[in-house]
Amino acid sequence: MGFAEYTGAREFLGIIGQPVITYIVIISLFQGIFSILYILKKDSRYYDYLRKCLYISTTLYFTGFFILAWFHIQIFNTVLIEYPAQLRQMIPVENSRIVAPLWIESEKLYFWALAHLRLL
Repeated sequence: MGFAEYTGAREFLGIIGQPVITYIVIISLFQGIFSILYILKKDSRYYDYLRKCLYISTTLYFTGFFILAWFHIQIFNTVLIEYPAQLRQMIPVENSRIVAPLWIESEKLYFWALAHLRLL
């Protein structure tokens, strides 16, 4: 595997991930609307809609999280660090892989959103 596989995985993440995030935003807006309507009108229909939206958004969050986890596995499998000859004398390995945890960079917001959902 090489850099071409990594860029292919990154493009796939963009193609699949963008609609998932868009649907999360739309469902979240519906959750806000149903919450306000339930508070104002005290109609149990809105509470039922709110619960359904919560199930849908949770499913979308987990789907997006699994896609991010897959992407990090692809980074581990495809990106290889090659050390210069001078450093190879000090470091016992010739090459190493990048292990990027899911809670760094821009993915941290996704991770903490899922952690917050778990606490609810």
